[in-house]
Amino acid sequence: GCGGVGAFILEEWRDVGASEVCVPTPVEKPRDPLRETEPELAVPLARTDSSAEARAVFAPLCAEHDLKRCLLRAFSLAEASTQHQPGVRQRALGQLQRFVRIHDRAEHTTVYAALLAQPRTRRLAQVAIEEHHALDAALSDLAEAVAAGAEQEIGERMGRYRDLLTVHLLREENELFPLAYQVLGSERCLRMVRRFRDVRQAAQRLEE
Repeated sequence: GCGGVGAFILEEWRDVGASEVCVPTPVEKPRDPLRETEPELAVPLARTDSSAEARAVFAPLCAEHDLKRCLLRAFSLAEASTQHQPGVRQRALGQLQRFVRIHDRAEHTTVYAALLAQPRTRRLAQVAIEEHHALDAALSDLAEAVAAGAEQEIGERMGRYRDLLTVHLLREENELFPLAYQVLGSERCLRMVRRFRDVRQAAQRLEE
């Protein structure tokens, strides 16, 4: 499980593995707007069957997705600790913001760049980028509410961010990554994922 807020040791980023991540607490099923506007791009809300090879190739990214879920869970748990441990909520939010920033920048410059260049993966990559923009805005709104100590807004904005994040991660894991594997093949996907990890680790070192 995710454990307490103080248990998050972010050195795990250096060599994250699919078998070493937290299991997120189940949340209410989010609404996917694309089910109404572009149903062919709507994400299934359960894992779909895909080849074992594809799952293995993209395991590092999926493991980081699980860490995102755990960091959001840590922030949620920090809500209950705020009165007794001042600053816990701000630290938990800061960890989430930093991890998201490093992961998303690396994903944009490696994975998304490669998929935008392919006609068959371009549209889903564009959707994922649009979702990143919406997530950035939602996380900024949440940070503003935390800074202002606006308790009701914090809960509402955290719920919105959680729902957006859940839909986005499921879309990548169940739609974008399997399609990328089908279009690009194993060798190109492996190179792309290795490049992602190199860029992400370099960006992390710059922030230390």
